Amino acid sequence: MVTSKKTTAPVCHMTVKREILEQVSCFKYLGSMVTSDGKSDTEIKRGIGIAKTVYKKMERLLTSRNVDLGTRIRLLKCYVWSTLLYGCETCTVSKTIEARLQAAEMWFYRRMLKVSWVEKVSNAEVLRRAGVQ
Repeated sequence: MVTSKKTTAPVCHMTVKREILEQVSCFKYLGSMVTSDGKSDTEIKRGIGIAKTVYKKMERLLTSRNVDLGTRIRLLKCYVWSTLLYGCETCTVSKTIEARLQAAEMWFYRRMLKVSWVEKVSNAEVLRRAGVQ
């Protein structure tokens, strides 16, 4: 793979022991998706999907009224957020990706607090109810 900021990736011909290596546009390295454009959009979208799957598996516990809200939020941060943010130290975050991450955060909080989208509750109100900033 050749990493470049140009719209068309440069072509690179490499051989090892007289065998031509295939040039790819993306591959998975240490659990993270690396792309030739150097952007992290696909990796973050993939991470959001995985985090939502983890949330769905824990949904019964995270939405339970028998468990204290503070405990549920700590569980959310421990299991769901750590899954979402795995490997993000190397990610480049644009404004659109930042908005996607914020939307995912609100998605988690709204489901945890059982706030329906038809109730027209603002994000600020949801954060206030959750007791987070």
